[in-house]
Amino acid sequence: MIRPLAALALCPSLLAWGCADRNRAFSDLDARTDSTDGCDVDDAETGEDGPVDATHDGPPDTCHIDILFVIDTSGSMMDAADHLATVAFPDFAQQLGDHPDLAIFRVAVTNHLYGENEVTDGVFVQDSLFLTMGWPPDQPHEFLPCRELPSVECEFASGQSWMVGPSATLVEEFGCVGSVACHQNVTLGEPTLQAGLEALMFPGNAGFLRDDALLAVVFITDEDDQSSMALADLHDDLLDLKGGDERYVVVLTLGGPREGTMEVNPLTHAMGCMSTLYGAIEQTPRLMDFAFAFAGRGLHYDLCEDDISTALTSAIDALEISCHDILI
Repeated sequence: MIRPLAALALCPSLLAWGCADRNRAFSDLDARTDSTDGCDVDDAETGEDGPVDATHDGPPDTCHIDILFVIDTSGSMMDAADHLATVAFPDFAQQLGDHPDLAIFRVAVTNHLYGENEVTDGVFVQDSLFLTMGWPPDQPHEFLPCRELPSVECEFASGQSWMVGPSATLVEEFGCVGSVACHQNVTLGEPTLQAGLEALMFPGNAGFLRDDALLAVVFITDEDDQSSMALADLHDDLLDLKGGDERYVVVLTLGGPREGTMEVNPLTHAMGCMSTLYGAIEQTPRLMDFAFAFAGRGLHYDLCEDDISTALTSAIDALEISCHDILI
């Protein structure tokens, strides 16, 4: 079930495309529901020195979007890996590139970890860096011990560690980087939300964020977030990347239901649901609370009811609505 896009027709303005869940109460985070119509946007296109402290001083002519995908690359998500690489990501790239109302967009991909983590004995990777390599499409994954290193260089036409569109190579690039390697850290767990924030703040990804662009962060996981940071801090730190202006941040989460109906993990006894496409999906209430904290700019998709490809396609409409708001 896609939540809360279906409430769009009942909302008084384009801003309120998530109004059905805006007043939900959270355990450690109060929903921010205040917003302001109209906008002021800085004319500068890029923040080449890194994450910018955005100030908005004049209306833009077009809507630029910076999109970060945060993908759970643990062993349990490998059921979805092939669908991501061959269907969901290429479809999203194609429809994004064909959309008539969106201007220049940037797309980056990272995994659910941050900082340096060991992949194989003595081999460490910096997981806060955006992904630029993929897993060979004809090579099966090793779910255990889930210590794979990607070996296919995606060679983004942008020359950066992110993709730029519209572009004739975008679909191919997205399919390459979307073919993720199995990589996890059982000690760190799955701090998916914090991994997204850390990637956006990491100096090695400097230049990705543009101060006049809408920032959209998409989290895809089959387990709930295990970040050490409180949801309120994650929310505020993400907003700070856009000068605290809620109109410039959209959060999309793809995970499980708020309350599961069956036990899906015999080791942890976690409750969840079963997806015909992706297998066991654990309940993800924390992930949902984070999305809904962004007032009318957070959407959650239940992977037991929505396939990733359909969810991402629907999300394009949400991005367009947010663009209309900042272009007023």
